[in-house]
Amino acid sequence: MKNKKRVSVAYAAWEADKEAAMLSEQSKQGWQLEKASIFGSRLVRDDSVRYVYQIDRKTEPDERYFETFAEQGWEYVTKLNGWQYFRKKYDPSLPEEEYKIYTDEQTYADSLRGDIRLNTIFGIVYTLFTLLYGLGAFRTKEIMYLIFTAVFGVFAVIFFVMAGQLKRKIKGKKTAISGKAVQSVLWAGIIAVTAAVIVGPWGIGACGSKGAFLETRMIWDGISDGPVTHELDFEIDKAGYYDLDLDFHCENGTISVVIENSEGNEVYVLDGTDEYKTEDYDVRFTQGEYTAKVKCEGDCENAEFFIYIDGPWK
Repeated sequence: MKNKKRVSVAYAAWEADKEAAMLSEQSKQGWQLEKASIFGSRLVRDDSVRYVYQIDRKTEPDERYFETFAEQGWEYVTKLNGWQYFRKKYDPSLPEEEYKIYTDEQTYADSLRGDIRLNTIFGIVYTLFTLLYGLGAFRTKEIMYLIFTAVFGVFAVIFFVMAGQLKRKIKGKKTAISGKAVQSVLWAGIIAVTAAVIVGPWGIGACGSKGAFLETRMIWDGISDGPVTHELDFEIDKAGYYDLDLDFHCENGTISVVIENSEGNEVYVLDGTDEYKTEDYDVRFTQGEYTAKVKCEGDCENAEFFIYIDGPWK
């Protein structure tokens, strides 16, 4: 039989009494709290004793704080993010009042108000992110902007809801949202954002996922019949900004590059030069057919030309 296990701690700040009740029930079954953790509290097997657990909020406890609880028969166990865990041996002959923990109500309320301020700040920050990405979605119509807008919007609502639940707790009112529900929504949002970053147009999954829309390397040694223009056709299937890489050089001549759409409108122009290199140059393309015209003038000896277009990235 195993002598250690972990139990979920998906409790919100306003559910300390529920967590304490869960730990007391575990103790009744022979499992005693050893260490509290956000990844699951660790319990050890001990059937020889039964405890009643209580949890108090004190971010900076002093020696007198622990002495006060010890005087009332409470044993200190562990802590987690400002929450202090105590327990007292269960005696069925004692009245229920014996297991109600003493706490400084004003200090407890002030501590929760600190959590309210923190959650409100996070709510405001995520609201700003929601507005920024919402504006991006409106301007670009990109699906990734819509995903981030929705996720950050949910985060903003969650943090404001948590602040509201803490206010209700301070006022002694009944809370309606469980910590498990909040945790589930937050994890779903984190997974959605992570997936969007990985597979989205800025993420790891986008790198080379579609392949180049145009990738050509040309080598030649001299032109004797005057200017020569090479036409490279390609098609863009989605509007957006694309990366353009150019790398060329030649002797006794120049090379110029013009990219135009099917209607003859120029979207990129590079005047003649004997040597040029650029990487990840942003070019805005709409959906449709395009032609890259590479014009060689002069002798263009020992010439090497490379062009690469990939995206869209934003």
